[in-house]
Amino acid sequence: MLLVSSLSAFAGDWPVISQVNELFSEEKYQEAFTTLEKALPAATGDYRAAVLTEMSRTSIKLGTALKKSGATQSVLLAHYEKGEAYAQEALKLNPNSAQAWYWKSSNMGRWGQTKGVLDSLFKAGDMKADLEKVLKLDPEMGDAYYVLGIMYQALPGWPVSFGNIAWSVSFARKSLTLMKEEPVYDYSLELAKHLWARNWEAGKRRSEQAGMKAEFLKVSSAFEKGAYFESQVVLSNQSDRQEAYELVKKTIELLEAIGVKKKSQVDDLAGAKTLLASMGR
Repeated sequence: MLLVSSLSAFAGDWPVISQVNELFSEEKYQEAFTTLEKALPAATGDYRAAVLTEMSRTSIKLGTALKKSGATQSVLLAHYEKGEAYAQEALKLNPNSAQAWYWKSSNMGRWGQTKGVLDSLFKAGDMKADLEKVLKLDPEMGDAYYVLGIMYQALPGWPVSFGNIAWSVSFARKSLTLMKEEPVYDYSLELAKHLWARNWEAGKRRSEQAGMKAEFLKVSSAFEKGAYFESQVVLSNQSDRQEAYELVKKTIELLEAIGVKKKSQVDDLAGAKTLLASMGR
């Protein structure tokens, strides 16, 4: 999963947005989108920008459903292009909306995943720029760091692109720090994936962290601080893969302890078990 649906920044501002958030909590995404479509024609100004942003947000969830139903690549690409367009229209009305920049980049990211990384490298720079704008507007948006983590693992490194597995781990750790009050199970699973791919031994983790601390002190933007955030955490005396395994195991335990699970939690549990099996443990 590329990302979870973060709570709307507009909650409580307008009745329709509050209604959509309630539908999201019940995972009724098509109903949420229909509600927004009905509200759009009469919406103006900041309210219209908020409705469009929520439509872009909902497009992510509906795209997941389309993919599961067997939609073709062309259908999925068109869907995410429309989701990006909703956010672009919102930004014309409110260019300082961190949420609109975020959902624009997220739809772009899903488009890239659908198209294939090597076939969508030309979009990577725009997506990175959008996420940097998000963090300038809202340095505490955990979702943005989460997506950056996925992007920096998926992309090839220099000279083809700017992928960086060490930054991927740092961004993922930052996202979990910001989302700790709201359990987000796939965030833990993504960190585990990044750690497994990086595959540093305990000694290298310690030595590399020292270098990261020096870099962290040199940079100033939220994006750059996020890239070196691992320098600010207390690392266990484990290898990356040992930590990754324990993260997945703990996530499974937490999800299995939930009595009546939401569909997303059922999906996360299945994904966690698949990931654990792939680790050969």
